Amino acid sequence: MIARIEQGKKVFALKDAMADEAFCRELFRRAVQPAALKNPALVSVQTRAAADKGISDDGLSVEFMSGEQSNTSVRFGKQYILKLYRRLESGVNPDFEVTRYLTEHTSFDRAPKLAGGIELAKGHATLVTLQEYLANQGDGWSRTLDELSRFYERALSGALSVEGLVSSGGSPEKPADDGMPPSVRDAVGTYLYAAGLLGRRTAEMHRALGQATEDPAFRPEPFGKEDAQRALDELRREAESTVGILEKAESRLPQAVLPKLIQAKQARDHWRQLRVPDAFAAVPKGRCRVHGDYHLGQVLWSNNDFYILDFEGEPARTLAERRRKQSPLKDVAGMIRSFHYASYAGMFKAAADRPSEANKLEPAAKLWFQWTVWIFLKEYRQAAAGSELVPPSAPAFEFWLSVFLMEKALYEVMYEFNNRPSWIGIPLEGLLSMIPPTAQSASR
Repeated sequence: MIARIEQGKKVFALKDAMADEAFCRELFRRAVQPAALKNPALVSVQTRAAADKGISDDGLSVEFMSGEQSNTSVRFGKQYILKLYRRLESGVNPDFEVTRYLTEHTSFDRAPKLAGGIELAKGHATLVTLQEYLANQGDGWSRTLDELSRFYERALSGALSVEGLVSSGGSPEKPADDGMPPSVRDAVGTYLYAAGLLGRRTAEMHRALGQATEDPAFRPEPFGKEDAQRALDELRREAESTVGILEKAESRLPQAVLPKLIQAKQARDHWRQLRVPDAFAAVPKGRCRVHGDYHLGQVLWSNNDFYILDFEGEPARTLAERRRKQSPLKDVAGMIRSFHYASYAGMFKAAADRPSEANKLEPAAKLWFQWTVWIFLKEYRQAAAGSELVPPSAPAFEFWLSVFLMEKALYEVMYEFNNRPSWIGIPLEGLLSMIPPTAQSASR
C-alpha cells in the first residue's frame, strides 16, 4: 500500500497496480495479443515467435520480484518475465529493441527471447516487455564471489602460493605473452573455464549484433579517423573533469585513496598528450549496437553456460547515447572492470573477519584478476576472429581496449564518488594500472 486516504467515513487504499495480480495478467495478454489492446494511445508489439506459439498466461502463477531496478518485474510461472519500465523517454527502449532484434533476426541463443511488449503510439516510448524467463543458478556476480570466497580461503590458509605467478609488468589486458602455466590453472581453479566461456559468449553476441542488415538501427557503420579522435577527446575531457572534481573534494575522500589521487593528478599529462597512432587510426574497424552496460550482474549462469540479459545500457546516459553504435571493445572493457571489482569485493569480504592477515590477499587478488582476464580475452579474440568490428592486430586491439578501460574506470570513479565513496579506491587503482609508470612520475 502506498497511502491510506480518508474521505469522510470512506477509507481508500492507494496501491501500486503492479502489486495486483489481475492487472499484471491483463498486461501480459495485451503485450502478446494486439486485438486485446483497445487504447489507441498504446501499441502492442508481438514477435513472430510468440505469434507462432500462441502464448498465454493460463495456468501460470504470478510471482512479484524485488530488486534495485529501473523497472518492476513480475514472473509468470517459470516461462516468462514481464517488465514495466518506470522511467519513460521518447524512443524505443534499447532492452526491448535489442532483445527483439536478437530474437527475430539472429541465431544467437544466449539471451532471453522476446515475446512481446507495449509502446506508446506517440514517441515509441516502451512501457512493457514480456521476455522468456531463464531458470538459473544465479547471476555472474554471485557465482564469481562464491568462487573467490573459496580462492581467498585457500590464500589465508597458506594452501595457495602466488609467488612468481603474478605478472610484474604490462597492463591488465596482457598479463603474459606466453601461455598459461599449469600452476596458474591449479591456483585459480575451475573459474578459468567460466571466464573463457564468457569470453566466447561475448564475442558471439557481438557477431550477432554486428552482422550485415538492412535495418538502419542495427546496420554496422565504419569507425574512421574522426571517430577515433572523438573517442580520445571524450576520454581527455572525462579525465580532466574527474580529476578536477576529486581535487576540490579532496578533504572528503577516504585517507587511503589520497596517494592514488596524487598519482591521478600527476598522470594528467598522459591523458593530455594521448594521441591515436597512425597505424591504429582506422581501427576498431567498425561500430555496431552493443550491450552498453556489460558486467557480471548482467549475465546468468544456467545449465553450465552464460546467458546475457538487460540491454538497457548505462542508466546515467541518455536514450540517444544508449542507442548509439559503438566499438564492441566497450563491452569487453566493461566486463574486465567487473572482474576487477569482483576481485576486490571478494577480498574485502575475506579480510573482514581476519584483518591482520589481509596482506596475504592482495597478491592473490592480482593473480586471480590477471589470469581471469587473460583467458577471457584469449577466448574472446578467438571467437571474434574474422569479424569486421574487432581490430585484427594485437597492438591495435590492446590500444583501443586500454582507451575504453580508462573511460570505463573514470565513469566508475564518479559513480563511487557520488554513491559509495568508501569504494572509490577500486576504480582509481584500475585506472592507474593502465597508465605507464613514467607518465605518473613525470611531473614529480
